[in-house]
Amino acid sequence: MAQRDDRPLYALAGVALLLALAFAVPATRAWLLEVVVEPLRAQAEADPTLAHGYSLPSLAFWALLGGVLAWVAYELVFVRARFEPDRDFFLALAPALLLGPLLHAALVARVLPDGSLLAYLAAEPLVYLTIAAFAGVGLALGRLARQPVVLPLVWGAVGLAPVLWALAPRLSATGTQQALVLLMLALAPALALAFAYARLRPGDPFLAVLAVVFAHALDGATTWMVLRDPFGMGFEGYGERNPVSLTLVSLSNGWPFFAIKLALPLVLLSLVRREESDARLRAFILFAVFVLGFGPGMANLLQVMFA
Repeated sequence: MAQRDDRPLYALAGVALLLALAFAVPATRAWLLEVVVEPLRAQAEADPTLAHGYSLPSLAFWALLGGVLAWVAYELVFVRARFEPDRDFFLALAPALLLGPLLHAALVARVLPDGSLLAYLAAEPLVYLTIAAFAGVGLALGRLARQPVVLPLVWGAVGLAPVLWALAPRLSATGTQQALVLLMLALAPALALAFAYARLRPGDPFLAVLAVVFAHALDGATTWMVLRDPFGMGFEGYGERNPVSLTLVSLSNGWPFFAIKLALPLVLLSLVRREESDARLRAFILFAVFVLGFGPGMANLLQVMFA
């Protein structure tokens, strides 16, 4: 059994203290409101006068906060609560994983009330924290009721139902056809790369490798296609808030971004496999890598379907 580690809790306390001090100083408070809060307001309030994109400092802020929170989540969920990152665990989280992209798609479609708390919770990247908290409640309820799979599944379905109901009238036949093309564009190379990886590095579960590769292939394919539309499929009105992704998509006709997103999970899989002997920690890292690709990729796909 893994030993308890208080370092992630100390790190979270340190980040909270730094934020409190930053908000106490007018200059740093103004900077945080501009680079961190303003993009959230722009999404939640649909205000074109606010900055919709993220800067490199704001991305660094969210990366630091997300990394610390992920460290805390690993310690609390897998070490102290002793959840096992097995098939049942990920099955129990499946509805919550879909709820995040669906909730953000509902925000982009302006189905959620502008400026509401729900709109803020659905804004990127805050929606990742929203779904993490939602999933945590489901896992806790499942543990208390001794139904670790069924109850989180029901909890996730309860969260999905009203969002699907609100989005259903926005479902587009053309968007659904476009989404199917995007899905195939991501799935075909992901299958080929996962098979090749399994042949070169046997031992990893094939479905887990495929899931990680497909998640990033979906993000790469949808971002590339909706921003550059290289095959003239009629994608219009889509934007990108991440300056790194926007820079890569601007190269050539955007295909280098897709290629990088296909290669990235294979590199991460190789590094984790070589250096990480703790199976529980390794599974958590791969799950985090999956979420970072699946979240934006599925959100892009759903935005096409519910345009």
